[in-house]
Formats: sequence, C-alpha cells, structure tokens
Amino acid sequence: MSWRLISQQFAVYRGFKLLYRSYTKQGEVLLSTYDPSVAVELGFHERDGKFSGWVPKEQVAEFSTEKWWGELDGIKVFIRSESEDEYSIETDCTLGEKWNLQRVDKHDWVGSVPKSAMTRVWSERYTWEHP
Repeated sequence: MSWRLISQQFAVYRGFKLLYRSYTKQGEVLLSTYDPSVAVELGFHERDGKFSGWVPKEQVAEFSTEKWWGELDGIKVFIRSESEDEYSIETDCTLGEKWNLQRVDKHDWVGSVPKSAMTRVWSERYTWEHP
C-alpha cells in the first residue's frame, strides 16, 4: 500500500507551486517538486525521484500550508495522508479508542480508517510570512 501526504507546506516560486522543505539563517529556502520539467526550468537537482533546490527567500511569492480534514462520527479529524482506500488521521481519545488507533501522546491518537467511514473531507489553506 502506498501512502501520499496531503497536508503539507508550499511555496510559490517563479509561478510554480512547490513543496516547502526547510530554510537557512542566511535567508534561503529549500523547495522541491516531483515534476522533472519544472525541475529543469528551475535548475533543481534530482535525488531519489524528487527534485530540490535552494532559492532566496525574497524571491518566493507566497508561503502556504494546506491541511486536510475529515468528519468521522460527527467529529473533525486531521488527515495526514491517504492511500487508495484509507486515510491516516490524527485525533483525540474521543475517537482514538473507538477506532482502535495508536496513542502517541497524552491527547493524540493516530491510525488509519477506511475512506468510506468519512462523512465529509475538505481542505483549508493558510498563507503565512516566512521569518
């Protein structure tokens, strides 16, 4: 089973929406893409099927975070990733015990649930200023 992250951070650089990875104190940000044609245009380097490059923070038009949510048994849950048939979710004990999820912290439970169990799925996008 292959999992795909769907809640991630992004940056718009030279008109392309790229994955935001990291930054340096010198004002550079590490951006990535899986699209080889975009990588060639931006001069990114390939490693394990992913293309990445450091760019000046000032040249990034926008930073954003896209988070996916679902409604499970009437409760809003955070969706971390998805496979063909399941969502990997994070929630509290209200659903954690009922859905037999793994407790990872005092109030956090993680695990997988069938996509068919979700009543509704949506995304929320937030823009932010890079420090």
